[in-house]
Amino acid sequence: MTAKGGCKYPFRKIDGGKGDVHCDPVIAVKMRSDLENKFPDEPTEFIFDSGSNITVISWMEAARLGLDLNGDTWKPIQIEGVGGKIPALLRDVQLKINSFPPIVIRVHVSKEIPSDWRILGLEGIIDAFTIILHDYHTYVFLREDVEQQQI
Repeated sequence: MTAKGGCKYPFRKIDGGKGDVHCDPVIAVKMRSDLENKFPDEPTEFIFDSGSNITVISWMEAARLGLDLNGDTWKPIQIEGVGGKIPALLRDVQLKINSFPPIVIRVHVSKEIPSDWRILGLEGIIDAFTIILHDYHTYVFLREDVEQQQI
């Protein structure tokens, strides 16, 4: 949803499994495909987790989005969360949100998370946008942060 100077992204109820239902904003993202060397025509919905520093997707989602998982551009690392440490691959990926200019963020890919996970964290996003969480559990507002990009 476009608003003056930026875009609103409503919160949605997310079923986390085992009776864990919570609300998070969902943002449609286009991630640049390695295989086609372009942005897809249709965006993929990511949960925007303002409590997460990192963007993380499952191995299956990365393959579906066209990321080359066999290339030597990936760095093997361990990521740590509430449930402990898991192995992952890390690298920079170009993404596009709505009509904003493309940005580069670090993406973590892991086989150890549910196959449909797509979590958009703050790293890279907070550098490119002013983020306003409005009226708790209603929407998040993103506005291009021109001052940050000029630094």
